[in-house]
Amino acid sequence: MSAKVDPHLRRKHRTAEIQARGGQCERCASKKRLEFAHKEPTELHGRGRGSNRRILDVMKHRDRYLLLCRPCHALYDTVRRAREERVEDMDKGS
Repeated sequence: MSAKVDPHLRRKHRTAEIQARGGQCERCASKKRLEFAHKEPTELHGRGRGSNRRILDVMKHRDRYLLLCRPCHALYDTVRRAREERVEDMDKGS
């Protein structure tokens, strides 16, 4: 069963977490379109999917997430996926 968080409370927690992290992207210092990027892949995928569970997880495991603006988040995920694919190819002997 997933944890339920009132949308207003979730927004309050999200805003507090962003402010606690300095209120800006950890890569480029932008203050717009901020998102939490998980450092390691999780079962929570897609923008907005699992947002109740995600904000609770961000609050519980701060060290597992980066605060990034949307463009930096997209780049971060692209680079991470490319690295994972290279490792998989190396494991296969390609």
